[in-house]
Amino acid sequence: MKNNADFSNIKVLVVNIWAYGNVGDHLEIAPLFYKLYEWGVGTVDAHLTQYTIQMGKVYNVPIPAIAGQPYLCEPYTHKIFYEMPENPDYDLIIYAPGPCVWDGGYRDLFTEDHQKKCDSLFFGLTYSKADIEWFEKQLLSGNQSICGIVAREPVSEENIKKLISRLNEQNPALKTPEVIMSEDISFSSSISTDMDYVDICSDKFKSRFVSGYELVFLRASEIEHQQFGIESHVKVSRNKKSGKLEILLANNQKIHELTDNVVITTTDGITDSILMQNSMQQLPEVPHVICETVEELYALVNGASHVYSARYHGVIMATYLNKPITTLPHCEKEKMLGVEMLDKGIREGKYKGNNDRAWRFLYSILREITKKY
Repeated sequence: MKNNADFSNIKVLVVNIWAYGNVGDHLEIAPLFYKLYEWGVGTVDAHLTQYTIQMGKVYNVPIPAIAGQPYLCEPYTHKIFYEMPENPDYDLIIYAPGPCVWDGGYRDLFTEDHQKKCDSLFFGLTYSKADIEWFEKQLLSGNQSICGIVAREPVSEENIKKLISRLNEQNPALKTPEVIMSEDISFSSSISTDMDYVDICSDKFKSRFVSGYELVFLRASEIEHQQFGIESHVKVSRNKKSGKLEILLANNQKIHELTDNVVITTTDGITDSILMQNSMQQLPEVPHVICETVEELYALVNGASHVYSARYHGVIMATYLNKPITTLPHCEKEKMLGVEMLDKGIREGKYKGNNDRAWRFLYSILREITKKY
């Protein structure tokens, strides 16, 4: 949608940015920055989630290296903060699309005075049980002025709407934000801004393995699970008796049998580095690919006959390209259930226009801000 208003005086801080190297996160965060730039928002600053900084330390990756995405550079972003700026002065705080609010550590990020002064928009997130409890506390306390909540899949929308309904029943005078559902914001982009590059990637992959492969997205368990020796909730292994490739749970229970034409991948070469190295050692005859760009992710999924994914945006890209998809279990059950329902609904034509509605919602909030200038 085109902008007919003047947003040049508006100052926005985007927080909860997961910029530590996961291609899936970049896929859904980038459209937000590009849209704000397209609309001519005067100042757009970025604050990286503490998880980004934590991952940089855990995996010994310099923060500038993991933050240096195009949308986090001029002209889309003006300043990047690794710590919350002192005396921040913004018209709107946007919680960027991502897995949750809770893990980002934003419960205690802002002072009460700042929360009351500046509206907050939660734009395209998954909302866990912990997030719902946090929202209830914030809405009842009035400490944070929340002007809108956008859920990125149906489970999150349902959870938030149940909370709002319950709070309104308890206190009809309570001011509560509007809640809507987008699809994953990734669908708002054309996935690739340079389709020639996608073709180059496709040719590169064709030279490595035969198209029509079954594609398996692995994901490492959270750090606390790894400490107990649980490397991943699922793995690919070759059955010693039958010689067949299989997808197994951590307890070695078989959940899927695969063909011999398999490619193993991930969208997160930092977090999943050890997991992928171990998988390559155990299955050296099976191609392993770490997707480092959105274009590579597009090309890799595009060549698959079936996608099995423990990664959220493996499902998203398969949905976008209309590939058969099987979601795999992971510790973030709500997130994987949500994206599974989203995939089903999109294929059934249930959620047409949801992202356009989400962008119009954001645009209306910015239009409202212009009235004070």
